Amino acid sequence: MRLPVKEGADLANFDPEFTSFSGTKISPEGTQNFSNGHVDYTVSIEVKGVVTNRVTEAKDNNRVLDGFYADPDILYSQKTGKYYIDPYSDGFYN
Repeated sequence: MRLPVKEGADLANFDPEFTSFSGTKISPEGTQNFSNGHVDYTVSIEVKGVVTNRVTEAKDNNRVLDGFYADPDILYSQKTGKYYIDPYSDGFYN
């Protein structure tokens, strides 16, 4: 699993804030040290068993827009001689 993070994120004290459903448990919990690479998370599901997932972080940079946007449209207006960007949200606040 890959978690996108912003430039400057404190990877030594990073909490991905995983939430589990009823009948499941995710460990470890809370803040982890991602500064040396991946962290292995174990997901225990009552009716399915145990699965281990390798979780890594990756810095995503968008040079034009701050944040995560899906497929922004770019329009050049001959009337104004300017470019316009119409960003679409990824559907999540912040």
